[in-house]
Amino acid sequence: MLKLNTALSKEIGEAKCGFHGVSVSLEVELEPGLISQPERLNEQIRHLFGLARTAVEEELNGDGRQEKRATDDAVKRELLEEAVQWDDLNDRFALISDDADG
Repeated sequence: MLKLNTALSKEIGEAKCGFHGVSVSLEVELEPGLISQPERLNEQIRHLFGLARTAVEEELNGDGRQEKRATDDAVKRELLEEAVQWDDLNDRFALISDDADG
């Protein structure tokens, strides 16, 4: 059995949050006969590196997912703020109810 393993990491600097990094590691099993066919083996190696490179670049560039994450984070913040407001209202209502009872 012949295994081919490749790993690629990349970091980019971001103005507001320092660095954003991504890494990917891929492993595939190849035909054992490729060891005696250097051109085909190199082709497989280049292909695997290409897949890793594409995955890293897409993740760093967002490929639409980064904007979705930012939107999701904004929605979560809004929901949290609403929950805090509801808790505050519940606390105030409890004080009013206690005053009315007592």
